[in-house]
Amino acid sequence: MTRFFNKPLTCLLLFFVMSLSSWGQNPADMPLRQVIELAQNMIGKGDFAGASPFLDELEVRFEDEKDPAVEKILQQFGFVRGVGYLQSFAKTGNKEFISKGAKAFGFFAEKFPNDPKAVMAMQKEPIVCGHCRTGRKLPG
Repeated sequence: MTRFFNKPLTCLLLFFVMSLSSWGQNPADMPLRQVIELAQNMIGKGDFAGASPFLDELEVRFEDEKDPAVEKILQQFGFVRGVGYLQSFAKTGNKEFISKGAKAFGFFAEKFPNDPKAVMAMQKEPIVCGHCRTGRKLPG
């Protein structure tokens, strides 16, 4: 029997097809490990805008979690989520991202008031909210 594909080519093709199926997938439908890996990968590349939906999903999944290790992860990603939504606004001009950014900064500052970035988050929240109400440009 003659094979049409050699083994490495078949594996590569299978990997490609599987990776295509994950593009555009809703983070809520992904396994936790995949959500975390994609968020970390995007953050590592500076794509905070792309990471924000995944960070939202982590917040939802761990909303009532009391484990200090989970709290630490949420704290590390919390501020980045707000920055990501500001990046999304800058790319698209969609004001919905301004609202999401303000909520993310407010949540972060309230949940982690002792974090060094909490003061910065509290400063950004009214600026972002003010922009949303008035339509003025964001500073910086």
